[in-house]
Amino acid sequence: MPGSIFLVDDELHVAQILGRRLEREGYTVDIARDGVEAFERIVETPPDLIISDLQMPRLDGIGLASQLAEDQRTSSIPIIMLTSRGHRADADTIERTNIIQLVAKPFSSHEMVKRVAEALQSTGSPSGDHPPAAEAA
Repeated sequence: MPGSIFLVDDELHVAQILGRRLEREGYTVDIARDGVEAFERIVETPPDLIISDLQMPRLDGIGLASQLAEDQRTSSIPIIMLTSRGHRADADTIERTNIIQLVAKPFSSHEMVKRVAEALQSTGSPSGDHPPAAEAA
C-alpha cells in the first residue's frame, strides 16, 4: 500500500517529475525547495519517507536530516538522500541521522519508484512506525 512521500530539491523540475511519477504509483507527494521549508512542513505533517537532495540553499540535505533526527516527532522518518557526483555523506552523518540510502544523480524515475517501494517495505511504512535507519546503500 503506497504511503506519503516528501520531496526536497531546489531543482523544482526534478522534484515535479519524480513527484508525478510517484503519484502515478499511488503515493501522496509533497514538495519543498529547501531544507528550511521542508523541516517546517514535515514537523506539521510527518510523511512515511523523505527524498532529499544533498545540496540546497538555506539548509542542505545533511542539515535537514540532522534537524529531523534531533526532533522526536520526526526522528524515525527514513530518508533517501540524492547526491551529485563527488558529493557524499560520511559514515558518521549517516549513523546519526535516518539516511537509509544514498542515490547519485542522475537517476531514473523507474529506479526511484523501486527504491521508494523497497524502503517503505523494509521500514514497515506507511504504518507510521519507523524503525531505526538501515545501513545506507
